[in-house]
Amino acid sequence: MSKQINLLSEIKQRVKPIIVYRWIIGLIRFGFVAKGSIYGTIGLVAVFALVNRDQEILGTHGILVEIAEEPLGRLLIGILMIGLMGYVLRRFIQAVFDPKHPGEFNLKRLIHRCGYLMSGLTYSGIVYTASQLFIGLDAEDDDTIEDFADQLFEHPFGLWLIIIAGIFTVGVGLSYLYGSVSESYISELKSDLNPHLKTWATGLGKVGIAARGISFIIIGILLLEAAFLLRSDFAGGLANALKHLDNLPFGELGLAAIAFGFIAYAIYMLVVALYGRNWI
Repeated sequence: MSKQINLLSEIKQRVKPIIVYRWIIGLIRFGFVAKGSIYGTIGLVAVFALVNRDQEILGTHGILVEIAEEPLGRLLIGILMIGLMGYVLRRFIQAVFDPKHPGEFNLKRLIHRCGYLMSGLTYSGIVYTASQLFIGLDAEDDDTIEDFADQLFEHPFGLWLIIIAGIFTVGVGLSYLYGSVSESYISELKSDLNPHLKTWATGLGKVGIAARGISFIIIGILLLEAAFLLRSDFAGGLANALKHLDNLPFGELGLAAIAFGFIAYAIYMLVVALYGRNWI
């Protein structure tokens, strides 16, 4: 009898970590779907805005608000919130443990870890907004960056902080562009995946990552313009950047390119969720 009990306890000790790991990986995979869904919806809304000029261009905050106002919207928000929590978990695991580079700690890895941390904090903010909408509260308007810039103008070093933020954001955008070309930002797919599907997925990923890079560059440039022109209305998030782009000469072409890039990124995220490997 005691041997059976010992055997059962040993099985539990071995099986439990496997089950926990599978739950974590499942949540992370769901996070890719949630993230892709948001980018894909932003892209679709931007396409509709190009066709119907009465349609407002929306960013992440606006998309979540629109979803929440639809029938069963709060349920969808709850599903997205859970998925995004998986993505946040992945980023925090990468920031703390850097599993793909165990024991390696240098300036390059430190920069990468900081990037993972910033990404995790950013999506934590989106999860917070989604949680507010899920429980029926009014989420704050998507002008947080503009309000923050307006407050910084009142401080002695605020202008320099906005300039630094703009340069940093442009740098992030350039890193995405480089990652798109070099494929260093492309997630690993299963080795036995159909070669044609892998080629198409990689291509869509490169287009989508490049579109994200360009959007970051625009956000950064607008931050710099806000600093140099002392106009906080130039500062803002993704929706603000897309609206400014749309108002430029031939800006519709640029907006269309980013919109379709976001849709491509959404499809790529779905493929990664289904056929990706080495999740963390």
